[in-house]
Parts: sequence; structure tokens; C-alpha cells
Amino acid sequence: MKVISFDPERYAKIQINSPFDFFYLQKIIKKGDLVKGRTWRRIFIQREEKRIRSKKKMVVLKINVEKCEYEKEVKKMRIMGKIVEGPKEISLGHYHTIEVSIGDALIIEKKWTDEEIKIVERAKVGIKFADRKILEEFFMHINKQDGYAVYGLDNVTFAVKCNAVAVLLFLEEKFDQLQEIINEVEKKGGELRAVAKNELGKKFYQYDIGAILRFAIA
Repeated sequence: MKVISFDPERYAKIQINSPFDFFYLQKIIKKGDLVKGRTWRRIFIQREEKRIRSKKKMVVLKINVEKCEYEKEVKKMRIMGKIVEGPKEISLGHYHTIEVSIGDALIIEKKWTDEEIKIVERAKVGIKFADRKILEEFFMHINKQDGYAVYGLDNVTFAVKCNAVAVLLFLEEKFDQLQEIINEVEKKGGELRAVAKNELGKKFYQYDIGAILRFAIA
């Protein structure tokens, strides 16, 4: 997630750069927040006594958030609420849904809590894909059996409870199924690294989830 500008007393302007950014976006958008972004809206034109429905037009709207939903199948977030600001041809007070996709930018207006500020700061680092060096380090510890790496959900969960996880590794396609443990590692300051299903990550396929540890666990 790219944080373009941030004023904790007023707003944050952010850009979604990967599917993993929705993980953070779901945490920081709350009911009652104001969200502003580019969106498609059907415009109605008044001609004499008739209200004529025209084609959809790209506009910038601000809504008072009532609900937001992440659609993981299409990698989009739908933010729903009443329109509070927009072009003059848009009626205020009507409901609208802003769809946020990868590459989109939006402004979230509110007075940010300390916890929300921490989430924004962590989102600047975000979830990245594991590089060769990280994967080689993981397999080195696994091969040496020195206790500095674990794999499997039960073992990783235990390591998280011990606050031992330095780097969490997980298969990209398992991201949505592992939200709880990913959230715990992120809150405890561990790094999050997705493993892509490509040649580099091929050796990791059998594990689904693993971790490099801060200290050895017997």
C-alpha cells in the first residue's frame, strides 16, 4: 500500500498496489468514515418535466461509509454509503458504492486513532513476495534442523504464541485462509512474505506456511 499523504488529524490518501493491501484497508475503514474516490455513477438529466437517465459517468464522490466488503474472487473492495459530496449534477444523500481495485487511489477522512495510525505505518511496509534470499534462509534452517525455522500450521501457530516469528512465509493462494495467523504475526511486528507459485517458490509448495524465527524453539 502506498501512503501518498497522511494527516492523523484529518485524512490519509492511499493507493492500492497489490491484493494484499486490502488486508490493511479492511482494518482502517470504519462505519462513519468519509471516503472519497473516483467512481462510475449514472447521471440523471432534468429536461422540462422529465428526468432522463443518461449513461454512467466517471466522477469523484465522497460517501459516509456504512459498510465495506472485500470480494476476494475479483480482488475488489466495495465501500457503500450515502453521498455527501460530488458534482452539482449528483444528488446528495443517495446511496452509492465505490469499488476499489488494484491501482486505485482514495482518500479516507477521519481523526485517526493510535491503533489506526500504527496500521497505516505497518501498511507502508506491507506484504511483499519472498525473494530467493529469504527462501534459501528458510530451507537452510529446515535442513540443519537448528530450531530457527518451522513449517505447518500447528508449529507456526505455536511459534506465534511464543512471539518467535521473525518472518512468516505463506503460499500466495492461501492468503485468505490464513488471515487470523497473518494478523497475529503482523500485530507482533513480524515480517509477512507471500510465496508465489512459480519456479522460485516451487520447493515451498509442500508446506503452505512456514516461518523463520527470532530464536530457536526446541
